[in-house]
Amino acid sequence: YGGLPGRVVFYPPRNDRFQVALGEAPPLILWTGDGTAKGEEVARHEAWYWTSRGFGFALMPAAVGAKERAAVASSSAADMAKLVIAGAKHLAEKGLVDGEKMLVFGVGSR
Repeated sequence: YGGLPGRVVFYPPRNDRFQVALGEAPPLILWTGDGTAKGEEVARHEAWYWTSRGFGFALMPAAVGAKERAAVASSSAADMAKLVIAGAKHLAEKGLVDGEKMLVFGVGSR
């Protein structure tokens, strides 16, 4: 979408005290980054927080290198939205998260 990197970094839930029922997938918290190192640093802290509470956490787009970071920083809101929706659907189709229980937030969620 608009030259944006299509990578998603997924962190599964990591706490035995917070588990979904057998046969169900966890809810998803999807962080939309801004392509900066600071945004990714914040996302790592968010990933720890949410996965320790039984949520799946994803960082998107996961930009690697200066060219991809620049593409994210200059992307349109429409292209970012399309990319994030596609990434969330992909995780749900793989059964990693519940497609009905998702939240998108972050610096790139404009």
